[in-house]
Amino acid sequence: MQNSRTRKIHAHFCILHYYFCIILKGVGSINPQLKRGTLELCVLSIVCRGDCYGYELVNRISDNMHITEGTIYPLLKRLKDNGSITSYIVESQEGPPRKYYQITDIGRLEKLRQEKEWRSFSESMEVLLNGDNRGVTPIEKGESEND
Repeated sequence: MQNSRTRKIHAHFCILHYYFCIILKGVGSINPQLKRGTLELCVLSIVCRGDCYGYELVNRISDNMHITEGTIYPLLKRLKDNGSITSYIVESQEGPPRKYYQITDIGRLEKLRQEKEWRSFSESMEVLLNGDNRGVTPIEKGESEND
């Protein structure tokens, strides 16, 4: 009897520990795959508002999600290779010359395409996460009959 009870307690403890770790891990972080899938849109959106250099992009994005320079620079190269952005060098009073990135017409179109795709995806997720209220009675929504 004691062994069975001890195993149940241990099993419950393991489940609680697992969920506790998931919650703590999730605080302030974003799934890396989700982040990777949206980072290009983030960069295009920022560069669309005005030219900026790589470190500035890292800082602007880091204000909203954790990223590293090692994530941004390969993406900038890819965007430059596919014609979405161009770059130019500006001498700096504060150190070495800075490479600024500028969006192209191709980049603007790609940003609009990705933004439309993101909004559609986001709306679908909202419905899935919050439920679709079509055809739901007030009682199913948690309202009383007297409301």
